[in-house]
Amino acid sequence: MRKQLRNVFDQYDRKENHITHSLLVVFSRNRDLLDKFLKKYNIKLSEKKINLLSQASPIPIKERESVPDGYIYTDDYDFCIGIETKIEKDSLRKEQLSGHIKQLSDFDNSFLIVISPDEEEPILVKEIKNHYKNIRFVSWPDLLEFLSQNGPGKKSDKVGEYLFEEFINYMERHYKMTPFMGFRFQGGYDRDLATHYVKKVSSIITPKIGIFYPNCVNKRSKISSSGGFPWEAWYYKDEPRNSLHPAFTVQSDQLRCVITLGNGAKREWQNFAKILNNGKNIESFKSFLRKIYEDRVENSEAVISIRQRHYFHQQTAVRDAETIITIATLLGIDPSKFNDIWWDLIRSVANTKTKYNYQLEIGYDLQYDKVQELSSPKAIDIILKCFENLKPLYEYLSVSV
Repeated sequence: MRKQLRNVFDQYDRKENHITHSLLVVFSRNRDLLDKFLKKYNIKLSEKKINLLSQASPIPIKERESVPDGYIYTDDYDFCIGIETKIEKDSLRKEQLSGHIKQLSDFDNSFLIVISPDEEEPILVKEIKNHYKNIRFVSWPDLLEFLSQNGPGKKSDKVGEYLFEEFINYMERHYKMTPFMGFRFQGGYDRDLATHYVKKVSSIITPKIGIFYPNCVNKRSKISSSGGFPWEAWYYKDEPRNSLHPAFTVQSDQLRCVITLGNGAKREWQNFAKILNNGKNIESFKSFLRKIYEDRVENSEAVISIRQRHYFHQQTAVRDAETIITIATLLGIDPSKFNDIWWDLIRSVANTKTKYNYQLEIGYDLQYDKVQELSSPKAIDIILKCFENLKPLYEYLSVSV
């Protein structure tokens, strides 16, 4: 497991003004990104030299209790943007925003940008627009998605690029505010962040999974990483251990997308044993494995995993043994690595299932540092492609439900 590294913004607390300061630091080194951001919200920034401040007004003020968390302004004080940030939903206060607007009225041209985790524009902001047109609402999920798609920008220097990446990594930890931007783990693997990824990905891809696997409509109500890496599964019985089902796991170095043959799926295990003990059927099974291998994402591995477990109670499993075999090795795609011993092992596992607790997984291992797209929102497309590729195998191994 990789060591957790300190982020350059870790020195700040989770208070709104510290997050605002971090954002302004990023914008200060990425002017084109700042221009694009403001343009998105119909604010045209002057070509004059600009300054960015946090927790300090560019001009003397009387009402200290109504100071925005940040400012963007020109040297001649002709233009100023006040920024108010919140890290909790429904936390905006009318008197605070009204005070900000009053203070900004000292500038010839002013705007107030309100950033909060609220997904929809708050009613308070809509009410203020009736008398102050220059207020802009920005949701944190939208802002972070915008940054991930546009930043740091072609004109950024190395410092700007570094600060941008550090900020995105820092903001990932604020789960309530962060959209799914890919599997990053730039600060090292974090189990809580991995669980957050599973929740986000699950909510996005579940509708598609229901199309690929119509019988697999159930999914766990609670995602936990106790006893191992966080995972998600869709299944047709009351418990995933009793079924054949699609599942994915967010591991320390890789994402695994597989069809899982659960320990309690008796009829499916019997069917699997029949396949492996019949020459004609095993050739058919090999054709499915070859297709899975050929359709894999570039730089990923197509694998079969066999795992033996025992259970202290219903929720926690202890892993006794695991064997991972690449499908390329199993099929002899590289003849020098082919060995019938692996087929003998898989056949033996299927034939002794009544004596032992086995779980079988067939699918893809995608390492974060090899499949670069996993660090971006494109990861969703990759995951869906994996599950779409595995659908024919699922149907082949299924027993009518």
